[in-house]
Amino acid sequence: MIHAFDTDIAERHGVAAAIVHQEILRWCQFNERAENKQVFVDGHYWMYTSHSRIQKHISYFSERTIRRALETLVESGLMAKRNRAVENPN
Repeated sequence: MIHAFDTDIAERHGVAAAIVHQEILRWCQFNERAENKQVFVDGHYWMYTSHSRIQKHISYFSERTIRRALETLVESGLMAKRNRAVENPN
């Protein structure tokens, strides 16, 4: 698999954050193209998953690295975080 990422994000927040950002962006765009209404909330398409599941897609990073990258992305405002509805926690 070939991974590409935004070099501006990498320079500001690290390569791990840039790669995780790109992976999540890829899934959100997939959901938008598929018009997946289950993940269309507040005018945006979302990607709901776990740290461990992201780590399976980006296996060269540890789950801890994935967690740190996600925290960096949320703190920097590049990504929003929300919990999935109680009636559908998966």
